[in-house]
This record gives sequence, C-alpha cells and structure tokens, in this order.
Amino acid sequence: MLLGHPIEAVEGVLDCDQPPLPDEMEDSHSRYAQFKHIEKRRESKAYHPRMVRQPVHTLNIITGSMPVEQVRQRAKALDVTINDYLAGALCYAFYQLQKQEGRKRQYPVKVSVPINMRTFHPSETLRNFSLFINPEIDPKYGDFTFEEIVQQIHHFMRLRLNKKYLNAVLSANVGNQKNRFTRIAPLFIKNIVMDIAYRLYGESRYSVALSNLGVMKTPPSMAPFVERFDFIMGPPRTNLHGATAVSYKDILYVTISSVVEETDAERLLFTELVKRGISVKIESNHF
Repeated sequence: MLLGHPIEAVEGVLDCDQPPLPDEMEDSHSRYAQFKHIEKRRESKAYHPRMVRQPVHTLNIITGSMPVEQVRQRAKALDVTINDYLAGALCYAFYQLQKQEGRKRQYPVKVSVPINMRTFHPSETLRNFSLFINPEIDPKYGDFTFEEIVQQIHHFMRLRLNKKYLNAVLSANVGNQKNRFTRIAPLFIKNIVMDIAYRLYGESRYSVALSNLGVMKTPPSMAPFVERFDFIMGPPRTNLHGATAVSYKDILYVTISSVVEETDAERLLFTELVKRGISVKIESNHF
C-alpha cells in the first residue's frame, strides 16, 4: 500500500485504519470451556530419535514443495484427508527411523496435531484458540505398513474430532488456569510446577508435531505480489524435529525444522512421498 497498490481488507487482511474489535482480544478457551467432564492427560511416553544436537540457536530447515493435486489424489485413494495423509507419512517416517535404530524396546510413535477450535466454536479472536491431539501407532502390536498407519491416524482423528471430546480437553486446560493455588502461588513456584508438568505432559508425549495452515488465500489485488508462503516452526524445547505444511497456488510446502546434524527423518519422509508418485522439490538452508 505504501508503494501505491491498495489492498482490500479481506481474506484475513485487517484494515489498520479501523480500531480493533473487542472480540479480537477474547480468550475463547475460557469462554467455551463447559467443565461437564475434564479429560485426564495420561499418555505413554513417545519415541524420540537418538541424534546429535547442534549448538544452541542452530535451526536446520528442509522444505519439500509438491503439487497439491498429487497429494490430494493419493489421500483420496485411501479415503482420507490431505492432513491425515501427511500425518501418516510423517508417522511412518519416524516409525521406520525407530526400526532402523534397532532398539530392544520400541516406543509408540506419535504425531501431535493442532486442532483449530474455530471449526467448532464461532470466534473472532486473534489469540491462540487451538488444542492438540496425538494420534499414534504402537509397534508392540506388530509391523505396520504405510497404508495401515495412515488409516489408523485417520480413524484416531475422526474419533476425537468432535465437540464433546474436545470440550473435555479444553476444560482441563482452562481448569489449570482457574485453579485457586495456581492463581495465588508466587511466580517462581508456578515456573517450577509448569516445568515439571511440561516434562510430564509436553513434548515427551509425542515424537514430532505437524501443524498444517491449509490453503493460504490473499486478496485479488495482493496475489500478483505474492510468490509463495513458507511456514517454519521454531526449534522445539525437547524434541528434535517440528513439521509444518501450507499450500498456495496449487503447491504444497512441507517443512521440517530440526536441531540435529542428521537428516534421516526428512529423507525417509520425502523419499516415501516420491515412491508414491508425488513430485517433490527439496530446498534447504544448509548443505
């Protein structure tokens, strides 16, 4: 706009000349928590690769760009969504990684998937309004094929993607905020408790996270100036990898961020997609 190209305030673009709406600052978690049932956070420990961490402030990025339609067709053939397919492919890569390590004890491989709660509740907030669920496969039940993993994740997601179950998870999160002890405890005690809780219920309970922004859209007047969107996750605190996906102009960009020297997980993921007939172009910020 400063260069003389007016952009309409549509498709997520806000009008900076208008005052912010009160709903934009709403805490929708508290608004929609009903406390009919509080879901407990009992989950088993997940598989984590054994790899060499790089120095602090190092973030390795590998992006695979691929035609959306090719991924859609492969997902359709298995009667799943693109997000289910990507989560399954990522889970399969980490499942293969654990098998290659040859550990005596095999841990469940879990992919943490954020759920946009705006799908279930009307909300105009610009603050975070999401929850996470962790679909998994457990090697103790035997060997899994790629198709079996995709289907298991698909059904896991369908079972939990409902308003009642998600409200129970939402209520658990909000309940912690409203706990009387939490509200009156000194900050240093809160920090200690939150650190312990994060170690017990945070990244230790999933192998890798996959966050999919879906299809990005721009106002028609902005489209000629936008080549692509990249969605890059910052370094995880405990885990070694983070995965993201975003599509724009019929191209899907899948990015793996990592804090380790090895690129085995990325290689297994993108090689498997290529084997299944998806054309993948690889880009990276390191050699």
